[in-house]
Amino acid sequence: QELSRKHDTDTMSTDEVLSAIDEQRELEETQDQRDAGFELGPDLTNLREWLRGSWSADVFMAIGGSPNVGKTAYMCKLAYCLAAYNEDVVVIFHTIDDTREQVLPRFVCIANGDCTLTMNQVRTPDYWRDKVDQLDKRRNTGYESLRQLVLAGRLIIKDINHGQSLVFAENLIQFYQDRWPDKRVVYLLDNFHLLSDFPGKDERIRYKQLSKGCLLYTSDAADELDGVD
Repeated sequence: QELSRKHDTDTMSTDEVLSAIDEQRELEETQDQRDAGFELGPDLTNLREWLRGSWSADVFMAIGGSPNVGKTAYMCKLAYCLAAYNEDVVVIFHTIDDTREQVLPRFVCIANGDCTLTMNQVRTPDYWRDKVDQLDKRRNTGYESLRQLVLAGRLIIKDINHGQSLVFAENLIQFYQDRWPDKRVVYLLDNFHLLSDFPGKDERIRYKQLSKGCLLYTSDAADELDGVD
């Protein structure tokens, strides 16, 4: 009874709350204050601050939105900035919503840097050459910047023709982790619901299994995931 009474007192008391506040304050003031986040360049300063913190452990983020609101454009911009402003990263942009041929002009526009080059101008330079000032120079700047990131091993672009499953994603990540063990690997998938895993399931159940797979899919968990019904 005395033990029970003491337990109840400790649990219910204001002292317990004050102790938690003091512990939290001490933790914040003594923890390592170095920022382990990613640089994202001048165009994504707000996002840089929102994502500020430690990226030393595995992190999973989901980005959602209505159709045609710019999710792919945003993901391409994020992928390019991560690769361009961080020498210690390997950014894997994996699209299973578009083909690589469809997203490459978008990357070229981003890499050009002046925010005026359009995808149509990149795709059909002969048509636009007489209508746009210095089109070839700006287009070449974008392509060359993109090539340099790929040559440096900082940006990898794959599409549905290479694979569209969690197994392929895991193998892709593992390959580049093994190839550059000193770099941080960032894997961006566009689009989650198009993954080919767990076919024939009710969509609600399939999404739950895909979510579990994205969160738990590591080399150690691969065998376990393969057995999920």
